[in-house]
Amino acid sequence: MANIDTGDPIVEEFKRRADAMQSRASPPRLYGNDLDMLLVEWKSEASKGRVDDEIKSVAKIGSSGPVRVRIVLTHRDVPHPETVKGLTELFSRFAIPSTFLNESLRHVSQSFGTQTTADGTNFVWFHLLSLDIPKLSGDEAQLRKQKGPFYSDWVKPGFVLKLERCQTTPAQSCSTTSSTGISVPLSQTAPPQNHSCITLFCFGAPPTLGDRMKVLKGTATGSDLSKDPYALVDIVFEEMHQHMDKAAWGLATDFGKIETRTLELAPPYGVDVDEIDFTRLHVLAKNVLYLRENIDAAGCTLESLRNQHERLPSSGPVADKETLQQAFVYRKTMFESTQRRLASLDKRMANIIELSYHMVTMIDSRVIQSESKSMKTIAVMTLIFMPLGTVAAIFGTQLIRLKDEQPYQMEVSQDFWLLWAIAGPVTGIVYILWRVWYRAAKKRLVGKKQKKEGGRRYMGWKRLKERFARLKSESRGSIELTPV
Repeated sequence: MANIDTGDPIVEEFKRRADAMQSRASPPRLYGNDLDMLLVEWKSEASKGRVDDEIKSVAKIGSSGPVRVRIVLTHRDVPHPETVKGLTELFSRFAIPSTFLNESLRHVSQSFGTQTTADGTNFVWFHLLSLDIPKLSGDEAQLRKQKGPFYSDWVKPGFVLKLERCQTTPAQSCSTTSSTGISVPLSQTAPPQNHSCITLFCFGAPPTLGDRMKVLKGTATGSDLSKDPYALVDIVFEEMHQHMDKAAWGLATDFGKIETRTLELAPPYGVDVDEIDFTRLHVLAKNVLYLRENIDAAGCTLESLRNQHERLPSSGPVADKETLQQAFVYRKTMFESTQRRLASLDKRMANIIELSYHMVTMIDSRVIQSESKSMKTIAVMTLIFMPLGTVAAIFGTQLIRLKDEQPYQMEVSQDFWLLWAIAGPVTGIVYILWRVWYRAAKKRLVGKKQKKEGGRRYMGWKRLKERFARLKSESRGSIELTPV
């Protein structure tokens, strides 16, 4: 794993993708090296932090002198024409590992990595992914109509913790002149002292993390943060958990409205299933699956971070390290708590979806029963009047007529047999054609294949030509085998 340098293939790919995006823009725009950044710094161990939210240039970071702790919050580490120059300058100046940038190019949603350089600088980095449920303002119905049945977004921050050894600037010696004209030194040049410098980079972090860091600058000193730099990472995971937990509650609240309405529509209260929003219900279920995956990945990253912190040699009191270890364990239990709540929500959604489909099936069954009763009534009436209609049709033919003279008896024609001679075969042909059609339609509906050769077959429309061809070939074969 190499650090980012000029000409690095990963950086060149990063720039190439940004240039390709800019070439597709209409009209093309030119961007500079400025970045929107939030800078929080602690210059010494005893001092409180200072915040600079107006800094735009990467070159101005550190212009006020050496610092003990620095936190930089800026844009996501993705190739975009507006930020590509500033981000590459930031990566190059602070020697951020190229593997971290490569994860962004490969759209990695969860990662954890560490690296120690030849000069003893330690890097710890990771990526997280979280579903974001933004709070809609204004006409919610209109916004959801424009953005979809359930509007959601993604938060994909990346974090790099850099630990390096720095030297304090030596104090200059000064002297004064006594009454005798002899120069008397007041102080000697102090030897340079080594101390750790901590830098945390936050790319694309949620705004709540920036607000938390602003509060931290007034509540913690440089000494508090220098005891264990991993405490900054614990703050990051605390804010990310709150973000994911808020998204989980948002999904639960939105589903609760659908669940309540569905139960109100279920019997015996009502059966109007047209009001159930099945599309939104399925989108909610999909978002629950996404968020469960995000929380599970965050828990794995947190466990890797805890193991890495446990292996590090303790530079301060053992109690401080143990306290942070307990904080990591507590943070993991909070992720597990949200995960269990989402698992329960997933089961509730499955129950409501199943209930909704049962309600639809029940209504369809009632409609079919109503139509079946109507058809039954028609069938009964047909059975009652069919014999009378048949008799009337027979007597209505010219084969049976009433004599015009007394005693006005009916006379049956000698050709009366033609009625049955014609009606019988025609009825048989109609029955055969119906049977053929019924068998073919039944096989198409069920989806069954024709049985193998030698098995029992039923005649179908598509097999009539094949059947006649087989009979023709069999008849030719029998003729050829007949001895002369």
